[in-house]
Amino acid sequence: MQTIDIAILGAPAVGKTAIIQQYKDCTFPDQHFPTKVTSTYTPVVLANQHLYELNIVDTPPLQYFQMKSYYDWVDFQSYSDEVKDAAAFILIFDVSNIDSFQYVKDLREQILDYRASGVGEIPMVVAGNKSDLGKCSGLFKRDMAHIIRKNWKSGYVECSAKYNWHIVTLFSEVMKLICEYRDKPSNARMRGGLRRNSCIIM
Repeated sequence: MQTIDIAILGAPAVGKTAIIQQYKDCTFPDQHFPTKVTSTYTPVVLANQHLYELNIVDTPPLQYFQMKSYYDWVDFQSYSDEVKDAAAFILIFDVSNIDSFQYVKDLREQILDYRASGVGEIPMVVAGNKSDLGKCSGLFKRDMAHIIRKNWKSGYVECSAKYNWHIVTLFSEVMKLICEYRDKPSNARMRGGLRRNSCIIM
């Protein structure tokens, strides 16, 4: 069984741990407790007719995002090699908090710089969490979706950890990208659309 590292990153209090817990155990915490230490969750999933063990890595976020260069990312000790060299990334923001989207934008640029990769070369999905709150305008959500899908060439899923909306879809999308990326020859990984593979948590 292959093991795949997936890093979950985002600003404080956007619901990273809650999303993981909903996916793994179908539970939602009654209270918010900031993540203090790095944790790894290991569900087994079926994707593209293969079993995979996922190492879903949940890390404490920076309280104030100051990383502006490749060297800041490399030197930031809280992000282990397991995170920096993950097979895929899920970047999470709060749809009711525009600042949390800027945080994701900066993180994405850091990842691309660190991996010396172009757009489309790293399996990456952006998740807009807390869609149940209804506090953001439709225009903001449309603008974010356009930027992520058209400019960033990344997958985008709007979800709610509280009500378990589209949580499985989020991880299914990540596995689709990973399977597509691994199946393609290296000179073709920048081309082509997503194949609709199944992804089932075991």
